[in-house]
Amino acid sequence: MKQKYKICIYIILFISFSFMISSFSFLLHTAAQSSSCPYYVAGTYQVDPHCYSIREVNEGYYQKIVPILTSSAILFFISLILLFVRREAFIAWAKFAGVAFPLMLGTLLYTFTHESIGAAWMSGPTNAQISATILPALFVIVSFVIIAFNQAKR
Repeated sequence: MKQKYKICIYIILFISFSFMISSFSFLLHTAAQSSSCPYYVAGTYQVDPHCYSIREVNEGYYQKIVPILTSSAILFFISLILLFVRREAFIAWAKFAGVAFPLMLGTLLYTFTHESIGAAWMSGPTNAQISATILPALFVIVSFVIIAFNQAKR
């Protein structure tokens, strides 16, 4: 009965690993599809007219797959750490992650799929780049603090 939380961790590991592998293989597949255009023939670049429609479709999927890939990779590595902690530390982390992880993933998916409105002439990172940098890092840092604090508390 006390080992039920380990089963939850194994389920989280399995789901995050399968999302990680499937999204990574999808990225590799779309990169292989769009790598043939434009192609170089007889000293000039030739462009397949269907190439750009494939690239646009792939770019739309890319914007949705990258947040899922990064989020599932983070969840996978944190779950590996959770295998070696006490039950109380896992429960404290699960309370945090139950709210923070869907919020982080939803924010990443939203910012990656919606164009930011602003001045195009301004150089600097976009909202998607900022959120892709800050949110996963913040989730990892807070997760480590929660795990370490509850693991040290006996």
